Amino acid sequence: RPAIAFWLDVPPEMARTRSADPEPVQFLAEQRATYQRCVERYGLHRVDGTRPAAEVSDAVVREVLVNYFATYHTLLNSVFLKNPGQWR
Repeated sequence: RPAIAFWLDVPPEMARTRSADPEPVQFLAEQRATYQRCVERYGLHRVDGTRPAAEVSDAVVREVLVNYFATYHTLLNSVFLKNPGQWR
């Protein structure tokens, strides 16, 4: 199970212009509404997809690294605490 899930939020009109196989705007609007409900229900992290690609990437990478390092020490410490030979 992933620790973090992201939703790159883009207005339907913008999503349509970015697609190689564009869907109708109404469909994209309904799809966006569904994802908005998923944000609330599943705790997705919303990322503003209208920003430049580099900023979007930076936001995602930062969130992943913050989450990783928040649990890294705990996992590392549990490895040491479960190794009884280290205390002899």
